[in-house]
Parts: sequence; C-alpha cells; structure tokens
Amino acid sequence: MIARTDKLFEVRHKLERADKHIRDLERSVESYSSRKPYSLALKYTTEQADVIDYIFEVTDVRLPPPSVSLILGDAVQNMRIALDYLACLIAGNTEVSFPMSNSSYPFDRALKDAKMNLLPKDVIKAIRDVQPDKRGYENLANLSKLSNVDKHHFLIVTAVGMSMLSNDVVFSWPITPSQNVEIKLDSPVFIGPFDTVTFGAPIPLKKGTELPPLSAAKGLKLIGDPYLSVSVTFGEPTRIKGKVVHTEAFYMLFTINRIVDKLEKFIP
Repeated sequence: MIARTDKLFEVRHKLERADKHIRDLERSVESYSSRKPYSLALKYTTEQADVIDYIFEVTDVRLPPPSVSLILGDAVQNMRIALDYLACLIAGNTEVSFPMSNSSYPFDRALKDAKMNLLPKDVIKAIRDVQPDKRGYENLANLSKLSNVDKHHFLIVTAVGMSMLSNDVVFSWPITPSQNVEIKLDSPVFIGPFDTVTFGAPIPLKKGTELPPLSAAKGLKLIGDPYLSVSVTFGEPTRIKGKVVHTEAFYMLFTINRIVDKLEKFIP
C-alpha cells in the first residue's frame, strides 16, 4: 500500500493503475488469441526433390475486440499523466507538464512549452538526460505519440501470427506397405519428420495472406491443419508498429518508473 505521506503518492497510484491496465490488457489479448480468431485452408502444394510444400492461406480473421484498444489507451494515459504529476511536484505548481522532445521538437522548445524552463540548471539537465533521444529512454517517444493519438481515436491494433505450430497436424508415415506410424510434432514449423524451423517475422492476419510453406518429406500424409500462435500488435503508422501491445506497454512502464526514481530527489 502506498502511504499518503509519500510525496509521490499520486504519481505512484497512476503508475499502479497503469500496471493493472497492462495486466488486464495481457489477459484480454490471451483470451482473444485462445479462441483461434482465424481460419486457414490449404491453398496448394508444390513438390521438389523429396519434399512436399503445403501452402496454407488465411481465409477468415476475427479482429481484436474494442476492449484491447480501450484498455491500452487507459494504460497509456495513466503513464503519461504520471509524468505530468511528477513535473508538477518538481516545479511546485500545477501549470506545468513533463517536456518530451523529438527529432522535430527540440528539447529547449519542449521545455519552454511545458513551462519548465525556469527551473534550476541541474534539474533541467536531469530532465534532459531522460528524453527519448537518450539511450534507455527511446520508448518515451512512443508513449508521447500514443497519448496524443488516443485523444482523437482508438489506438489501432492488429492481429498477427507469431509462429506456426503443428500440434494439430499429424503425419502418417508409411514404414511398410501394411504398417503406418503416426508422428505428432509439437514444435514450430517442421521441415521433415523431425526437423524444426521458426519464422523470422510475424505474419499479418489478413484474409488472403499465404503462410510460409509447411514442408514434409514425401511419403508422409498430412492429417489436420496447422494453427498459429496469435498476438496483438500496434497498428499505428509509427516506429512502434508491429510491436506486441502488452510487452511494449510493460517496457514503457519500466522506463517511467526509472524516470521517477531518477528525478524524485528534485522534489522540494
């Protein structure tokens, strides 16, 4: 429990609420993913040497529920507001905000617009050292962008297949003309009856998307369909696009907690 005597009482509560939202977000994504929000169909096969490639296609996709964007937006705003609360405590008034610069918004201008430019030089330097262009604080740029976007519309999220799994696929392997042995493979994408390989990049879950080939040695009979490990990523047209929503949100929260710890000593 956070003591009311803690000078960071309101800041810590905002971050605690952000943490709850992010955990709720993770559960919401897991619930969505566990319901297999897509359909696959075998589109075609190709043969080369002793291998058959099975090419599956996404035939239907159920979009992430609105709750994902809503919870994500709540988490983002709580984190951004926590920084503004921190700025108010440092400045000793409620007319300021936490400055956040970027490549087209220089720090000196951001500092002035936030009404923090009259603070002592050591405080300004400490704030300068936790800006998005400093190593370890890069994801603050994402927080700033997401906070602004969330004020105008739902944050855009999209479903992706993180890897292809084969738990639902069985190959019937003829040992002799009269004897078959079923092989059930529990690892990502298989090349032969025992080999595995993972995908290099997430697969956008859009109708008509072809999946990477599911390959097997000739003589193995494909029974069942593969399925995808699904997650939800940012769809905003920024450098955060494609990153898993709850993972990136946890990174942002971690960064903000570091900033609070670093700047707490400047609170009168």
